[in-house]
Amino acid sequence: MNFIDFFDYQNKPIMKSVLIILTVVNAIVLAFLIFFAKQPEAANAEALAAANTYEQEEYEIPDNLPDKGPILELTDEKVRLKVGDEFDYRKYIENALDRNGKDMTYHVRLSGDLNMKQDGRYTVTYSLKSEIDGETATKDLKVRVKEQEE
Repeated sequence: MNFIDFFDYQNKPIMKSVLIILTVVNAIVLAFLIFFAKQPEAANAEALAAANTYEQEEYEIPDNLPDKGPILELTDEKVRLKVGDEFDYRKYIENALDRNGKDMTYHVRLSGDLNMKQDGRYTVTYSLKSEIDGETATKDLKVRVKEQEE
């Protein structure tokens, strides 16, 4: 038996059966891909629509949004804390929004020399840079850290 005789399926019924089965399987797979696969344009449109939706109930949008720059408002200008207390900067943010009303709380940056282990007066500067126009809003929070009174 030579190489050509091995692939001569017309003389070998088993080889002919294998080729028929493979052809049927390929046809089924092709039919599945044609009828059940999403069109790329539709899939992209659905993904974009899902990415552009967000819950507006998560935060309250002020009526007077600025034409330019972000909104940064703190709950207090001055706070008193005890030595050893935790300082959660988010607790003092009332509003951190871009000019379209999008919540930007997690984009607020802090600067200052706050030391919660030592008695003293400190200033923590909150800053928020707008992703839209590059404008920055800043607010200062005066922090008085005091030893616990007995």
